[in-house]
Amino acid sequence: VLKARLQSRQWDMVVFGCGIDQPTNSAAHNVLSHMDDVSRLYLELAKLLAANSKHCKRLAVMTRDVFTDDWKKHREAGAGIVASSTLWGMTNSVRIELEDMPIQYIDFEW
Repeated sequence: VLKARLQSRQWDMVVFGCGIDQPTNSAAHNVLSHMDDVSRLYLELAKLLAANSKHCKRLAVMTRDVFTDDWKKHREAGAGIVASSTLWGMTNSVRIELEDMPIQYIDFEW
């Protein structure tokens, strides 16, 4: 579905917002499963953009509270707050692979 949607037309910007979601709870298996799902989807998107860079001009990646140092938020959210933290490193790697495509990483407070 992702490949068909990406190739259906030329997109001015693709927004990857899956990093906003958090796992259903902070149990280790839920956090790891969520991290795996988000990372694999982002990897597939990056591979598609690398193969078909003419279909997308810009990419935005959104996460929530990954860089917060507020202990209250960490206590409320538990381990699930960092479930999308892998997107930061992956985005830096994707920037190297897709050097002609502007990529914006946005982490915001919830």
